Amino acid sequence: MTPTSTPRVITRSEHIISRQHISPNALRVLYRLRDAGFMAFLVGGCVRDLLIGIEPKDFDVATDALPEQVRKLFRNCRLVGRRFRLAHVFFGREIIEVATFRAATAPSPGEEPLGEAEVAVAEAALRDIDAAPGELSGADSNDDLLDDADSDEGDDPLSEADSEAVAGAGMGEDTLRIRAAPVAVDDPFDDDDATAEVQAFAEADAQITGAVRRGEAGDDVDDEDDELGDDAGNPQPVVVPRRARRYEQRSAMANGDESAADLDVDPNAERMFDETGRILRDNVYGTIDADVWRRDLTANALYYNIADFSIWDYVGGFEDIATRKLKLIGDPETRFREDPVRMLRAARFEAKLGFEIDPTTSEPIARLKALMGGVPPARLFDETLKLFLTGHGRKSFEVLRKRGLLSALLPTVDDYFNRHPGSLVEQLVMRGLENTDARVMADRPVTPTFLFALLLYGPIATIIESTPPERWHELSTILDACDRAARQVQSHITLPKRFSLGMREMFALQPRLEHPRGRRALRVLEHPRFRAAYDLLLLRAEFGMAPTEITEWWTKVQEVSAEERARMADALTGQSLRSEGAPRRGGRRRRRRRGPSNSG
Repeated sequence: MTPTSTPRVITRSEHIISRQHISPNALRVLYRLRDAGFMAFLVGGCVRDLLIGIEPKDFDVATDALPEQVRKLFRNCRLVGRRFRLAHVFFGREIIEVATFRAATAPSPGEEPLGEAEVAVAEAALRDIDAAPGELSGADSNDDLLDDADSDEGDDPLSEADSEAVAGAGMGEDTLRIRAAPVAVDDPFDDDDATAEVQAFAEADAQITGAVRRGEAGDDVDDEDDELGDDAGNPQPVVVPRRARRYEQRSAMANGDESAADLDVDPNAERMFDETGRILRDNVYGTIDADVWRRDLTANALYYNIADFSIWDYVGGFEDIATRKLKLIGDPETRFREDPVRMLRAARFEAKLGFEIDPTTSEPIARLKALMGGVPPARLFDETLKLFLTGHGRKSFEVLRKRGLLSALLPTVDDYFNRHPGSLVEQLVMRGLENTDARVMADRPVTPTFLFALLLYGPIATIIESTPPERWHELSTILDACDRAARQVQSHITLPKRFSLGMREMFALQPRLEHPRGRRALRVLEHPRFRAAYDLLLLRAEFGMAPTEITEWWTKVQEVSAEERARMADALTGQSLRSEGAPRRGGRRRRRRRGPSNSG
């Protein structure tokens, strides 16, 4: 679908979006921009979600105001990004991101490489995070959680640099949940009352602003077009000079103090491609007519105009939402070559929304999926979390297999399922993903550690079973299998050590859980990975891979008092609980010292 030069304007009477369902803080931003003489639109996934009756997770704003002009309008505003500035307007723990219209293929908000200072601060923060102890299980742990990995379905995925930083820390370490509750609002707001909250929140946010846009990595990171920045190790870029698009209207904007020299526009801007056609860099401001091009799917390219509450549609996205179709903007093959991750995003939306990918869009996927081998592994890790930890993990797995994309993302997993169709392991993985989806829907924490333990269960089992049966339960065999499976995955996606080590410990605890030994078994309850390992044991028992009576014992021992735990532990070895105050038998017998020999 090619954007038209003029939009179809869908009036308020023709759509169902009401301001009652829009975050009041987003409305504050929109009204303030409008009153200052700027264009102001809600854009991306929030508009789509409002049209299909889903509560948006966050709200993004697009405007013709420059970031510096946005900052002058809002005291509770910070500018982020070095090569392409974005404005973050803070309202307590909610951030409204305001992006200036981009040129046709400019990178999405939040995609720009970090400045040197931002990198240093982010890396220091991530080192502190990675040093923190604890790990969240697939059930009720409270550490190291990933509340959501999918901050919106709008226009701001992590950059490659950002993804690397997030993956290095382990997604989901410090939760920063940004959600907007629907509130009935009809009048403009004033943001002055939020100023007092800004300093405290900005101080906490300052360490990670460059690396993670809204909360934890992947807590819900947006979905339009990911970072197209430099990619070390990729083919040598081919530079294609392009006449810079100057945004001439800016000198006439409100406040009138922005000269061309002040604009963050490089008159010698260049588009850079690698040898496969993937865009590596294209940074330039644009107009709303060009901004639509940087969005990937027509359903994500609608603009809600606060001036008259209409929707602007350049690409037929309004009809595509009504017919539940996913269509790529522009020529699908060209767009997939520009950014191969778009194939994964199309699959994710198919799973999440229940839409069907249009045949024209899906046709090149089988031919081009190998291009994902040139995508930085950290970006693929980020996309993996969005696919499986946002409430539609099982459906995502099915769509990836249906579209042939699982082989490009997790080839060892795909190979196992192809060789063992309908196996108990497949049933276990599907049930585990269902359980994870239920936890996300219940707003309970989930973790990449448990996710990768599920996904790699088959490859790990294959490696273990390649050894002699008498060694299957040996700790060294289990740990070696986990390490080998993790290394195989890391040839395609980043798997931070924090999560690979957690997965390793989960599997290493399985023999101890299956064969508890008296009171020593109670020590396992204090292990930081116990809850995750216990959840895995429950799954295994459900499919006959572990004794049911043992899982019942572990379930009960967590619910009783300390004294009862001791009795249960003693009962495992047939010991009777000693009465309190009963004399204790001596310990080890002392060896009698032999006197000196008299012989000789």
